[in-house]
Amino acid sequence: MTVLKLATNIVWGLVLVVCVVIGISIKNKIIGPEGWAEDDAIKALKQKMKDPDSMVIRSSYVVTRNIEGLDYIAVCGVVDGKNSFGVYAGGSRFVSISTHSKEFKIFETVITEIEDTAQTRDARSVNGSSGFEVAYWNEYCVNGNHQSLASPGS
Repeated sequence: MTVLKLATNIVWGLVLVVCVVIGISIKNKIIGPEGWAEDDAIKALKQKMKDPDSMVIRSSYVVTRNIEGLDYIAVCGVVDGKNSFGVYAGGSRFVSISTHSKEFKIFETVITEIEDTAQTRDARSVNGSSGFEVAYWNEYCVNGNHQSLASPGS
């Protein structure tokens, strides 16, 4: 009887594993490259936060551009989290850039960056743009619906 019970448990365990794998596969097909990019952005941002469990993303959006057959998917927005004192810091802009090629069946998140608000403040004091804005925000997050030099939280 114990052998039969063990065999039954093994079969149910295998059925559970197969269901989980099928569920993940279906989810991946449904959400597609933009959803994958958003998932990767969340994971990367949590790794950069002092208190990952307190992370809040606001005003996020996706901008996709096709350049020579390669989709560049930028997840842009404002991320906030608790600092060392246990209070929310006020939020900083972030950009997470992924690439996708349907033809070659590749997807990769290349970089996830969070704005250094002190550097942006210093750049504004001399009427300039920060390195974050030049290299990431204005390059990947600006389109007809989203303007350059947007302030955090807008």
